[in-house]
Amino acid sequence: SMALVVIAVLSGMEPQNDTYSTEALSATIPVFRLAFMLNLAVWLAGGCAAVFERYNVNYLFLLDISPELDVTAISLLKFASVQTGVWILLFFGFLADVKFGAVLLSSRPSLSASHLSLAHLYVGVLLVLQTAVTAKWVSRKHRLSFFRLVFRTCCLVPLAPVSFSENLFADFLTSIGRPLKDFAYTVCYLGHWRGMDVLEIRSNCQASDGLAWFGLQLMLVMPLIIRMWQCIRRVRDTGVCFLHLLNCGKYATTILVSILAAARLSDLGLSAGETQCVRIVGYVCATVYAATWDLAVDFGLNVRDRRCLFPGG
Repeated sequence: SMALVVIAVLSGMEPQNDTYSTEALSATIPVFRLAFMLNLAVWLAGGCAAVFERYNVNYLFLLDISPELDVTAISLLKFASVQTGVWILLFFGFLADVKFGAVLLSSRPSLSASHLSLAHLYVGVLLVLQTAVTAKWVSRKHRLSFFRLVFRTCCLVPLAPVSFSENLFADFLTSIGRPLKDFAYTVCYLGHWRGMDVLEIRSNCQASDGLAWFGLQLMLVMPLIIRMWQCIRRVRDTGVCFLHLLNCGKYATTILVSILAAARLSDLGLSAGETQCVRIVGYVCATVYAATWDLAVDFGLNVRDRRCLFPGG
């Protein structure tokens, strides 16, 4: 936490590098943010595992994880701490170089005269180191287990029964809209590692039309589509129609809101004010729908004879 405070202080200091640009720095932030949010997800997974272990919840069985795999709260937290340490080290060096020329630019002055992108260099080293740590820490059995989960969740729905782990993983995918956007941006950013200015890369990678934009919108709604198919499959497997179709409607409403946000409603003859009103109504309806479902069904707050969340409470 102290290292993060130092980075925050460093970010607020006045730059001493004549070539520093806030816009150029902002163009690189989504790439570092993606790596940070992936690390944060592992921290949260470790925290959840610690709670499960504290109350003797067999989460390995619930998530269909082989007992042979070393998946514990301690192992997850150790992995997250190493990955976060790598991220802090590289991001600190990047900030110090961009704002003050204190690391690579001071030891290798020729870099400033070359056409090599300093941001791409740091990002490349970060990705290589974190990939190496992952390959060292996560065994082949772990990777195969994860890839099987991804394949079953994304490719077999609705052809096979939905397990709890697939349901949970699809729910996780619906909650990471920002990391998915950052992932698409990172792929585009790394694809332009030479021959373009950083600001031009940012402009191209944040285009609001074209095939790349359409692919991004499809990637954002695909987890919602997967959850819809899972709900439909659950209707067949359980015979409970109303409840699962109601859950399916929640995701369909969210997809509709995504379409409203991405569509050019002005082409339909709507004014700017009317467009905003339509979108606000859609946002409110989807939010109320999802919140009501979470409180009444997922959390079970309307069940009078519900038991305490924690044993012995």
